[in-house]
Amino acid sequence: MARVIHVGTVQAASSTLLIPAVRAFRAEHPDVAVELRNMQQAEIFAELAAGALDIGLINALEGDDVPPAVQRSELIHGVPVAVLPSASPLADGDSPLVPEDLRAEPFVEMRPGYLMNRFAHRWFGAAMPPVSYTADGAELGKALVAQGIGFTLLPDFTVAGHPLQRSGQVTARPLAGAIPTVTLLACLREGVQPPTTVRSLHASLLHRARDYTRFHHAGS
Repeated sequence: MARVIHVGTVQAASSTLLIPAVRAFRAEHPDVAVELRNMQQAEIFAELAAGALDIGLINALEGDDVPPAVQRSELIHGVPVAVLPSASPLADGDSPLVPEDLRAEPFVEMRPGYLMNRFAHRWFGAAMPPVSYTADGAELGKALVAQGIGFTLLPDFTVAGHPLQRSGQVTARPLAGAIPTVTLLACLREGVQPPTTVRSLHASLLHRARDYTRFHHAGS
């Protein structure tokens, strides 16, 4: 039985899915430690294949695939949104934002290697907004936005229910255009039977994802 479970994450839905799932898992397995590592997608795939990670959490756009050495389970589906300081004039309203609405605003960009960096360049095209900060992952991105220094683009499931959103420090606005679905995936090493405790944490992630989806679809 694994006494330490190594989890790599791109920081998607950390407070709304990963942490609650780990908390539930630890209640049943108090003698098993969980190591959480902030990583980029390519690093997660490489360390899964090498056996250095037990579970990887990544985001994927429509049409993205995973390497043959990786087994994927779909957790949550969402779409990219603009994450803004609640004091921003752009925070009010429900209509989708177009690139021109945001091009003059300071931008908190995810570093190259993160899916939302790729999406931002696709959505804005050649005329990107001025980059104020680059961030490693959604949690740091939201923290910077909460300080009022700009906006970022993230999957909606990283914002809905997050403490910064619940406390009114950040808000999310939809984006206009052909916006692709983003899926949060739990990845395991293909062809290898995980230890019982790893399977238990994986099951906890799936259970929490179902609860989150039901709650979200209920309009909360």
